[in-house]
Amino acid sequence: MEGRSRLSNLIVQARLNGRALAHLECWNLESLEAIIGASNRLGLPVITGPGLSFADPQWVADGGFAPLLAACRRAADRSATPVLVVLNEANRLEEVRLGLEGGADLVMMTTADLSLEENIERTREVVGLARDYGAAVEGELGGPETGAPERREKEAAPNFTDPEQARLFVSATGVNLLAVSVGNVHTHLGGRAAIKLGRAEQLAEAAQVPLVLHGGSGVPPETIPALIAAGIVKINVGAALRSRFWGAIRRTARQPGAHRSYIWLGRMSPPDPLAEARLALEQEAERWLKLIARNQIANRHEIHNQY
Repeated sequence: MEGRSRLSNLIVQARLNGRALAHLECWNLESLEAIIGASNRLGLPVITGPGLSFADPQWVADGGFAPLLAACRRAADRSATPVLVVLNEANRLEEVRLGLEGGADLVMMTTADLSLEENIERTREVVGLARDYGAAVEGELGGPETGAPERREKEAAPNFTDPEQARLFVSATGVNLLAVSVGNVHTHLGGRAAIKLGRAEQLAEAAQVPLVLHGGSGVPPETIPALIAAGIVKINVGAALRSRFWGAIRRTARQPGAHRSYIWLGRMSPPDPLAEARLALEQEAERWLKLIARNQIANRHEIHNQY
C-alpha cells in the first residue's frame, strides 16, 4: 500500500476514535528501536523518522540520513503495529527526493521563512515529487517560534497561521496535511506553550485537511483532547524524547565506575549506556503515545464529519 493511502487509513481510524497520531522523532538506531518498541507494546500506531532542521548541513548534504531512513523503513515493515516513516523538515528538494527514494511514506519541507507565493511554489514541487512515489506531503504555513536558547533571540514572535491563507495554500498545493502555528513552540519543554484553540478551529474549517502541531513537547497535556477536537490530527514530539535520552546517558555517566562504561558498548542491554538510554526513551515514548494516540476525546461526534 502506498504511503499516502496508509496515512489516510490511519487518519480515518484516529478521527473516528477521537484520537490523534503521534509523530515521535528518531535520530539514531536506539531511538528508533525505543519508539517502535513502545508502539508495539501499547498496540498503537506511530509516525517516526529523522528530522533535518537541526542536523549538520554537510552531513545532510552527504546523504548521512539515508542509512537511518532505510532502517526506519525496514523496522516499519516488520513492526506488529502500523508505523509510518517520515522525513521531517527537509531543507532542500534534493533531500526530499532522497527521502522518497529511501521509502518515506510522508515528507515535509521547511518553508515557514518563505513568502506565501514562494511557499506555494516550493510546496507544489514537493507534492509533484511525492506523487511519483505515492507518498503524502505535509505542508507548512506560519512559523512556530523556537524554544532553543541559542535561536530564540534571532527569531521574531510566532507567525500565527492565517485561516484565509491556509484555505488558499491547501487549494493551490494539494497537500495532505498542514502544519500550523497556533502558539506552539519548537524545542520547548514543560508544557507551558500558550495554545490558541480558537485559531486551530478556524484553521481546520478553512483548510479542510487534517492539521499538524509541531512542538508537541511544549503543549500542556490537558489541552491535547481539545486540540484533537479542534482538528489537530498529528502531534510532533522531539525535544522531550531527546531530553529523556540525554538524561539517561548523563545519569549513567555519574555512576561509580562510569569511566569504564565503554567496555559495555555494543552489549545492547544494561549496563550498556546506550541501552540504558534506549529503555528510558521507550518509557517516554509510551507516555506520549498514551497522551496522543490513546487520549480519546469525549465528544467523538464533533469530528466525524471533518475532512
